[in-house]
Parts: sequence; C-alpha cells; structure tokens
Amino acid sequence: MKGNKLKEFLFFMDTPGIKKYIFESSSLKDIRGASAILDGLNRGWLLDKKKNPGEIYHDLAKKISGLSMSDFIFANGGSALMVLKGEEGEIQAFSNSMEKIYREKTRDAIVPVMAWTEYSPGRFQECLNMVHWKIRRHRTQRSIASFPSTPWAMFDNDTRNHRAECCYQTPGENQIQWISKISDARKKAAREERRVWEEFQNFLGHSIKSPESLESIPGNGSDDKDIAVVYADGNAMGMHIKKISSPKEYAEFSEKIDNASRKATFSALKEIFKGEANARFDIILLGGDDILVVLPPDKACDFVLKTSEAFLLQTQGKFSLSFGISCAKFHSPFYQMVEQAETCLKNAKSEKLPGVDFHVNRSGFYPDITSYRNQTMKKEEVRLTCRPFAIEEFKKYWETARKLKDANVPFSRMHAIACELSKGKIQGHIGWIQGVGRARKQEEKKSLIDLLACWESQNKSCDTIVPWTSLDKKLICGFHDILELYEFIK
Repeated sequence: MKGNKLKEFLFFMDTPGIKKYIFESSSLKDIRGASAILDGLNRGWLLDKKKNPGEIYHDLAKKISGLSMSDFIFANGGSALMVLKGEEGEIQAFSNSMEKIYREKTRDAIVPVMAWTEYSPGRFQECLNMVHWKIRRHRTQRSIASFPSTPWAMFDNDTRNHRAECCYQTPGENQIQWISKISDARKKAAREERRVWEEFQNFLGHSIKSPESLESIPGNGSDDKDIAVVYADGNAMGMHIKKISSPKEYAEFSEKIDNASRKATFSALKEIFKGEANARFDIILLGGDDILVVLPPDKACDFVLKTSEAFLLQTQGKFSLSFGISCAKFHSPFYQMVEQAETCLKNAKSEKLPGVDFHVNRSGFYPDITSYRNQTMKKEEVRLTCRPFAIEEFKKYWETARKLKDANVPFSRMHAIACELSKGKIQGHIGWIQGVGRARKQEEKKSLIDLLACWESQNKSCDTIVPWTSLDKKLICGFHDILELYEFIK
C-alpha cells in the first residue's frame, strides 16, 4: 500500500431532525440546551472549546489510522464538508466515529447522515452534487429506529415522548418531575454558557443575562404576554453554490455568510435592546444563513428591518434574507410557532425576494395559517391581505402603522374600518370614508386622510376605488395588515 497514492474523498455530513430535537420541549432552557448541544457538535467546540472547527475535525480524522484531512471547507448550520485522504474503509471508520459521538452526546436522539465520493481537483461541483444526492437518498432510505416498549413505563414531563430514566423533586414543591436521558442531556447543556451567547456578549462588550423562560420575554409590565418567533433564511444561496468550482471558494463563501448572519443578528439586537440589563430575547438558532430568535412582538419588525439591512451591508449587497414571523401567547405550543414562522418564511421566499410574511394569533392558535387566511381573508371578490411583502413594502406598512399609533388613532376605530372592508367593494369603500369622517381629533383624521391619499396615488387601475387595488382580477386591501402591525406597537 505504501507505493499507492491515497485517494481523496469529498465527505459531507448533515444533521436530520434538528427542529424536532430542539423544539420537542416547550421549556426555553431545554430548547437552549438542545440548540447548544447540536451547535457544539456541528462546530466541534463541545469536544474542544479551545480549537476552531477545522482543527477539531482535523484531529478527529487523525484518530483513524491511515486517514488525514486534505481540506476543511465548513462546519455550520448542522452540516459539515471536507476533503479526506485515505481508503474507503478508513472513511467508513471516520463516519462511524462521528455517528458514535452524536449518539453519545444526544443520548441516541440524533444520528447524523454522511456521504462521500471520490474526489479530484477540477471536479468539485460534480462531486458536491453527488454527495448531496447520496445524502437525500440516505435520508429517505434510513431504517426506522425501534425501541423496547415498557407498557407501564413513565414518560418524561418535558416532552411526554421519551421513557423516563429518573426523577427529582424541587425543594419546597410536592410534584415529582420525571426526566429521560435525552432531557437530562439538554438540561445539563443548558446550565453551561452557550457559545453563541458568549459571542454575543463579546460583541456587546459586557455581560447580559439570558431570559429564564418564555414568560419573561414580554417583560414584567406587559399584560398581553405575547412573544414573537422570527425565522430568517438566505435567498438564492443554492443557486450561488452551484457556481462554486473549488473547496477554497466554498469555504470563503460559507465563512462570509456565517459571519454576516452572526454580525447582522448581534448588531440588530444590540441596537433594539440598548440599555437593558436583562435580555428579553433569545437566540435559538444561528448558523450559516439560518437565524431563529424569540423576542417581544413590538421589537420583531424592527429586528427584521435592521437585520436585513445589516446582512446586505455585510455581504456588500450581493445576498439577502427573507423572514417569517409568528406571534402568539407565550404558553402557545412553541414547536408550532416555529412551524408557523417557517410557513411564513416559505411564503415570503415564494413570491418576493427579499420578502417578509407574518401571522398574529389572536382568537386561538391556528397551526395551518394558509387555511385560516383562506377562510377569513379571502372573499368572493376581495382579498383582505397583501402578504407576503417585499422587504421595502413591509417597511412602508410598518411606518404607516407607527404613524397611526403616534396619531393616537384608537384601535377600535381601525377595527371598525377593517370590519367594513370585510363586507366587500362598495360597503368597504363607504365604511372607510365613514371611519375617516368619524375621527374627532385633527391629528387622527389627518393620519387617516394621508393614508387614503397614499393609496389613491398608488392605485393605477381605473376600475377600482380606494382603498382597493387590483391584483390577479381580485380587489385587495392591506388595511388588515396595518391593523395587525398596529398591535405590535407599544
């Protein structure tokens, strides 16, 4: 074997089931702990906090006899890509060792998917397509994990999903808490300082305490106890990756996007919550072009606009983010709030880039927002929402809602106008005019008239009357969107 030249392989690792693992529990501390475990495994700092990801993966490869790393490309967002040198059996041994590490740290809750293909310089894009195809195939062909069943076993209190291994009783309380080995791993990780929070504090230049629970995010003086989940993702990243021709180029691109996401998120949070001693927000996911934060609803829109602007600046205007926002009571199912935000994000990315979509849960929680909008915001001849928005449109709507709030236009008046608009084209127009006419204060009336004039100037169709505009042979009006944004403002 000494005379033979060792082969090089492009090795790709992906982490399935990230959201299920992180958001399985509704406890903010458990969510933080789960996120910290996966981020620590992906970037490697859970194994060695003093080294960077490239050095850690290099050390892991060296532990396999006859294997070495030719090129480390990236490790973030739940994935890792590198070029390894060795024989096929040694690559398999490295794959087995990575699976063992993930199983041990997550107590068998997460098993990474890995694929590799023989690599040679000049074939990077071809090899990258091949490992991506293999990853997709492995994901669909994986065997279903089976676990021994114990009919009378207790399930853990956190998820009601895993068999409890032990229990504890908090001093002063009568209730016994049952926990599984998976929950125990999350709780232990939550007690340690997270790397992303350490980075954020370094960015701030001082320490700041993370929130104890989701209930503490709206603030002690808040009566509504609403929270907002903001989910962001990069636009057209896949199209750019298809043009990359070398590992070095991919590594530079990945690092640039990861750094831009972190700096944009940190700078937006720093500016919005300036001067606050205790954080009323939390960073749940932050890796690659993925961002997920939870914060008060009145800060969510500013966070979207500032993060979008900062990300564009960090990438010299070449790349952008789209956003989805879900707003609900703090005790709402957090996993479903994340799913709602993700649905809004997909809506935003499907029509206008960079885009924004949001949903506010008021009378109950509606997991399926598409069905909800079809039932409540689509009539025979009219559509009562302009969502999703392009980011610049969203900014105008947010500024309009702020002006109406500054003018002290009562929510009851705006709600009455919205109800009239729901009745159709003619009645909606009459109700709008009557709503403006009933405004008693001059400042209040002026703000509504200014909004009317703004819509009139934008209305380019001679077949419609303000506040309606025409789109795809339907009349649409964004006043309900302004009404929901109005509720975000304090």
